[in-house]
Amino acid sequence: MPTHHPVAPKERIALLDILRGFSLVGILVANLGFLSLYYFTPDDMRQQLPWYAWNDTLDFIEIWLVQGKFYSLFSFLFGFGFYIFLERAQAKQLSGRHLFKRRMGYLLLFGLLHMSLL
Repeated sequence: MPTHHPVAPKERIALLDILRGFSLVGILVANLGFLSLYYFTPDDMRQQLPWYAWNDTLDFIEIWLVQGKFYSLFSFLFGFGFYIFLERAQAKQLSGRHLFKRRMGYLLLFGLLHMSLL
């Protein structure tokens, strides 16, 4: 039975790693409103903040530039990463379908733990 190990550094695609990191920073920025509890702040308290007059403009910019782009970029890279994963498994004569299902199971478990504990 073949052993599984991470991809060697020479086999990694640096541009994909850079774009993944960039998209994750963008997703963090998109979630700052929730993480800072700003979106849960009552409107009368928000009106006391010095930038309240810019709220609508900043919300539009955040939705258009951040959410509209970074979620799409991360989703594309996620799918492209699985394509590369399946291609490499097929080149090694491994069952890509089995490995894909196993990895998706681990991601589901991680997502459920993240949702319930954080």
